[in-house]
This record gives sequence, C-alpha cells and structure tokens, in this order.
Amino acid sequence: MSGAPAVPRPARVGPVTLRLPKDPALLATVRLTAAGVGVRAGASFEAIEDLKVMLAEACTYCIRRGTPEGCLEISLEADGDDVVLTVVDRTFRIVQPYVGAGVSSTSPEEPDELFMIRGLADDMTYHLLPGGGIMLTARRVRR
Repeated sequence: MSGAPAVPRPARVGPVTLRLPKDPALLATVRLTAAGVGVRAGASFEAIEDLKVMLAEACTYCIRRGTPEGCLEISLEADGDDVVLTVVDRTFRIVQPYVGAGVSSTSPEEPDELFMIRGLADDMTYHLLPGGGIMLTARRVRR
C-alpha cells in the first residue's frame, strides 16, 4: 500500500425523476433540478452549467415542436464519471414545422434545434418511440 490518499469515487446520484406539464414557465424548475443533481454528484461548475442548458434545451425542443398536451418525463442519473439526462415526451409529434434559412421541414432531426445539446454533451441520442413520442438522452462527463 502506498501512503497516497485514495481518490474518492464520484457519488452515485439518482435516478432523479420529474414528470412535468409542457409549460415553459417550469424550465426554471428543470434547470434547478439539473444543478442539484450535478452538485450532489460532485460535477465541475462547467459540467453543471452544461447540464442545466442541455436539459432546458431538450425540454424546450419538445415544448416548441411537439403537441401542447401531455407531460415531459425527465430523468437525471450520475454514476461512474457521467451524468445522464433523459427527456421523454410520449405525445410528441411535430406540430410546429421547422422553417429557417430557406428550409422548411417537419423532421424531428433538424440540427439547428438540437445543436446546443450536441455541442455540450459528450454523447446525445434521440429517437421516435413506437406509437408516437420521442426520447432524447444526453451524457456529460462530470469533470
């Protein structure tokens, strides 16, 4: 055994889950929750700020592009070196088409709408759920 102190293992946190109506006024609650999970997980200040933005952007995407009814199912979990956030909108279908830079589309894959998450996350996936809905998942290293 060496006399060097052991490096503490990052804390496991969660999953912490929220089920919220699709209301932009609740985005502050979402950001606060992301910050709380990040702090408890021992994430760096930069990682916590990134988590707050990523989660708010994922929720905003569902609120702005999807149907107004239903709820967002949000989950945050820290384990190992990563914090993973997931947003599920089971009623998602595009009702606000994307229009920008001379392009119009009803695809859920518009890079302009998810670019912020892609830029901050170490990994991001999304897919349409069978029978309707969408799941967005992003992973961010704690440090």
